[in-house]
Amino acid sequence: MQILFYNSAARRIKVKMLIVDDDAKSITLLEDLLRLRNIEVLKASNGRDALALLTPELKCCFIDIRLPDMSGSVVARRIREKYAAMCLVAYTASVLSNEKDELIRSNLFDAVLLKPLKLEEFEKVMTALE
Repeated sequence: MQILFYNSAARRIKVKMLIVDDDAKSITLLEDLLRLRNIEVLKASNGRDALALLTPELKCCFIDIRLPDMSGSVVARRIREKYAAMCLVAYTASVLSNEKDELIRSNLFDAVLLKPLKLEEFEKVMTALE
């Protein structure tokens, strides 16, 4: 399945998403799943680099909660300040089930994906983005 947009000139525009994670294996897994959907993937291994990559064209950011330079929640807050409507997904192994609910209630994240990534949970998030 592809997620594609059409502009006024009826040209196909590939969707862009950002993965922010300092774990190479986690990035590779999520990147492969997104590329199978014909999604262009940008990657950052820390919050500073992620914030530098932000553009209005990004549809969604997958953000690890524990990054080397700042927390994923701080990154999400800064993104929300500039791009309030951008979809933000916490992508982390660093939360317990009650913390997952807290992340959702914080209004910083639209969804939470836990590591190890479960394909059915990933599919639910992607379906919600369509």
